[in-house]
Amino acid sequence: MLIFGVPTMLLPFIYGPVIDEFGWTRAQVTGIASFKFAAAAFSAFATGFLVDRLGVRFVVVACCFITGIGMCGFLWVNDLPSFYAVGIVLGLSSTAIIVALKTLVSRWFHRNQGLSLGCIMLGSSLAGILIPFVAVPLIEARGWREAFAFMSLGIWGVGLPVFLLAARETPTSEELACEIEGRPFEEFTPNQTRSHAKAQASLASVVAMPMFWLIVCAIFLTSFVDQSLNQHFILFIDRDLGLGAALAARAFSATFVAGVFAKIGFGWLYDRTSIRGIQGCYLLMGLSVALAFPITGAVSMFVFALVRGVAHGGMLIKKAIFAKHCFGPVHLGKLIGIFTATASAGYAAGPWVVGWLYDQSGSYRPAFLFLLSLCLVSAALLVWVVPTYRNRLTRMASEESMTRIPDGSR
Repeated sequence: MLIFGVPTMLLPFIYGPVIDEFGWTRAQVTGIASFKFAAAAFSAFATGFLVDRLGVRFVVVACCFITGIGMCGFLWVNDLPSFYAVGIVLGLSSTAIIVALKTLVSRWFHRNQGLSLGCIMLGSSLAGILIPFVAVPLIEARGWREAFAFMSLGIWGVGLPVFLLAARETPTSEELACEIEGRPFEEFTPNQTRSHAKAQASLASVVAMPMFWLIVCAIFLTSFVDQSLNQHFILFIDRDLGLGAALAARAFSATFVAGVFAKIGFGWLYDRTSIRGIQGCYLLMGLSVALAFPITGAVSMFVFALVRGVAHGGMLIKKAIFAKHCFGPVHLGKLIGIFTATASAGYAAGPWVVGWLYDQSGSYRPAFLFLLSLCLVSAALLVWVVPTYRNRLTRMASEESMTRIPDGSR
C-alpha cells in the first residue's frame, strides 16, 4: 500500500503549480480527483466480481500496469481534457488494488480482521508521511509532470515484485478455522462449518435489506467529506490561511503520522465494537471539520491536522468491516467492491462540490459547514445498522463453548 498510495497522495501537491501554469479555477483543477474517483467507482464495482472470479493476483498485476502508465501520462498533459483523462486512467486502477487487497486480508482474518486491515493500510499512511518531503523539492526541481512520472518507478521496481513474491490468496481450512474460533482446526466441528455456510444470504437478498442501503448512504456521505478535506487540504492551508506551502506539507505529513496509529487503533476498536466504533469515527470526522474554523496559526493548524489524520485512518478500513460483520464472507469480494464503489462516488463528488462552493463564496466556510452536517447525518444512519453475522458467530462460539464444559463443572 505504500507504493500504491502514491498517486492519490501526490495529487494535492500539483494543484498549485497547475493553477499557476494554466490559470484554472479550483473547481477545475480539483476536478481531476472527481474524474479519478468516478472512474474508481465503476472500477471498484467491477473489481469485486473480478476478484471472486479471477483472483486477487490477476487484478493486482493488471492494476499495477495501468497505474504506472497513468502516472507517466502526465508527461503529455497540455489542456484540461488530457488532465482529466489521466485522472480517469489512475482511477480505474488505484481503487481496484485496494478492493483486491482488502478482500485478500478479509479472507484470512475474522477475529482480528480490523487490526489486520489497519496494518495493511499503514502503507498509505507511510506514503502520506513521505510524499510531502519528496514531492515538494521534486516538483520545484523537475516540474509536476516529471515528478509524477518519476514516482511511477516505485510500482515497477518495488510494489509489483514484492506482491508477487509474498502474497498467497487463500488460507487453508486449518488456518481459517483457527482464526475464526481461536482454537485448533480439529475442534471446529462439521456442524459448525455447515451452520456458517447456511447462515449466508444470497447477494440479491443482501441488496434488498434496508440495512444495506443505510450503509451505502453513510459510506457515500462520509467519503464525500473525507476526500473533500484531502484534496483541498494543501490549498486551504497554503493559499487561504496564508501559512505557506512548506508548512502545509508538514501538516499534510502530520495527518498521516496520526493515521499510522489511528489505523491500528481503529482496527483494534472495530474488532471489539464493530459498527458502534465506526459511528464514533464518523463523529470524530465531524470534529475535525469543526476544528478547521478556528485556525489562526501553526498550533491550531496542527491540532486540526492531527484530529483529521486520526479520523481519516479510521475511515479507510471500515468498508471491509461493514461487509463481513454485517453480511458474512460468502459475497465478501462483491460487497467490498460495491462499498468501495460507493465510497469512490463520494470521493468523486466531494472535491468538485467543495471547489464550486469555494468559487461561489470565496471562502471554505460554507463548504465546511455543509461537510460537518454530513458527518452528523452519517453517524445517525448507523443507529439502525447491526453486525448480524458477527453477532451470530459470537453466539455460536458461546454455545459451542458451553457444550464442551463437563457436566460436573457447571
